[in-house]
Amino acid sequence: LILAASLSRDTAAELIGKIAVFFCMVMFASPLSVLRDVIMTKSAKNIPLPFTLASTLNCFLWSVAGVLAMNDFNVYFPNLAGLSCCVAQLTVIFMYGHGDKKDASEVELPLTR
Repeated sequence: LILAASLSRDTAAELIGKIAVFFCMVMFASPLSVLRDVIMTKSAKNIPLPFTLASTLNCFLWSVAGVLAMNDFNVYFPNLAGLSCCVAQLTVIFMYGHGDKKDASEVELPLTR
């Protein structure tokens, strides 16, 4: 942000926008970090359903607004990417559910050569 103060207003806005896009996408994809455990335990209890539903609605609405009303890449791109992450999370939740199948520590890992 200190660097942005030395740039022109348009360049600073573009730089800050790209940084915000990056952090927004990391936030939307963060529940997918437990995907390995979800697949191993066959339980999606580690993916928060309320957050995923709220993110899905949020990303959908901001994507529509970003494309139709604003035509702003910094609005629609991270939200379309976030929407795809949310759909992936919902798919995993519906595939595996939130049941207590196995604890990740109880699952035997396959040996690789």
